[in-house]
Amino acid sequence: MKTEANNFFKNRIMMVCTMHGKERVMQPLIEKHLHLPSELVANFNTDAFGTFTGEIERAHDPVTTLRMKIKKALEHAGATLGIGNEGSFGPHPQIPFVPADQEIAMMIDLINNLEIVATVTSTNTNFAHAEITSEEELDSFARQVHFPTHGLILKQTNEGKVSYLEKGIANWDRLHEVYNQFKRMEGTVAAETDMRAHMNPTRMQVISEATEQLIKNILSVCPSCHWPGFGPSEVTRGLPCGWCGAPTQRIRAVTSRCKHCDHEEEKAMNETKADPQYCDQCNP
Repeated sequence: MKTEANNFFKNRIMMVCTMHGKERVMQPLIEKHLHLPSELVANFNTDAFGTFTGEIERAHDPVTTLRMKIKKALEHAGATLGIGNEGSFGPHPQIPFVPADQEIAMMIDLINNLEIVATVTSTNTNFAHAEITSEEELDSFARQVHFPTHGLILKQTNEGKVSYLEKGIANWDRLHEVYNQFKRMEGTVAAETDMRAHMNPTRMQVISEATEQLIKNILSVCPSCHWPGFGPSEVTRGLPCGWCGAPTQRIRAVTSRCKHCDHEEEKAMNETKADPQYCDQCNP
């Protein structure tokens, strides 16, 4: 069913500003839920803004990098409406010993000066790396990270600097061939998961989830001016402790604000009291 947000973008094309096959999950969602035709931006290299393997360092934070990617891709395509994705991998922000995949999806509309963002942080990831000293260790690591359905990268390092690397390894013969080639060189060999989307089906699923959340945000319109992207913009902490009533760091309310007319609404959380474990008075 079409909504006010669908009509907002009527007769326009959504450019998919990405590479590594992400369009396979993004385009069907765009066309199904936004009822917009979409096109992949052709011959545009997003790796110029940074690579996971470090040959090109990402110079900015993920949101800034993604914004730059989309705007540059739209300039390249001569278009005004685009969507893109940026991923980051590392310790989970709340559970540091658990690896996490944070996927940011963003839409930019240059005509209406509109930017809408969604972020999904997931523990559903095979992100891992290890120094390898034998083929037995290599095989064990590879199985642990779901190889060969998920690609691997091998690096040959000497005195802390990467001398050689190979990405996109996706079969056992090539994995052992590259490992033995690197092993004969002076230095160490390391294996890591190839987190590029086309080499990592698990990541592709999280990108799909982030795209779905972005579309929900786009379809949420301001109740005052009907501008797309009406959604949470800030939180108010201070939910009272269930024992002593002192304010805690738990969220008490969420404020949604329109990006166009500044209309805002505050919604209290369903939870009215915080568990005492979160109270600095009861559990210092």
